[in-house]
Amino acid sequence: MKQKYYSYSIIIGIMISVMITFNGILSSNLGNSQAIFFIHIMGIITILTFMFLKKIKWNSIKNVPKYLLIPGMIGVVMVTINNLTVNNIGLSLTVACGVFGQMLFSSIVDHFGLFGNDVYKFNKNQVLGYSVIVIGIFLMVVL
Repeated sequence: MKQKYYSYSIIIGIMISVMITFNGILSSNLGNSQAIFFIHIMGIITILTFMFLKKIKWNSIKNVPKYLLIPGMIGVVMVTINNLTVNNIGLSLTVACGVFGQMLFSSIVDHFGLFGNDVYKFNKNQVLGYSVIVIGIFLMVVL
């Protein structure tokens, strides 16, 4: 059953690479601020269309903790940084460093059970995986 989620994760990785590539090209053509504006406008149009087609009703946001809205701001910062990095260091290095950052922070969240998540303690086997990634990024930068 979990196999399909591994496949979904690979598809997400491919989609992120395509998105970062197109965002970088758009940023080169329009400038970063305008590119980010249009990227998010397209996102709004897409989700509104999805909600309309699926007949999804709006829920009240007044009872939701306001800190849960922070990912919207993080998304804008993330797209900004991706646009800058992909145009200066390339897609492969941008994605490799991004994955390393995701793994590092995810391990911290798992180890301490931050944000109400279950605790998954960091173990010595993960050190090998991190080492391989760091060596790979180092080789990409140096070579």
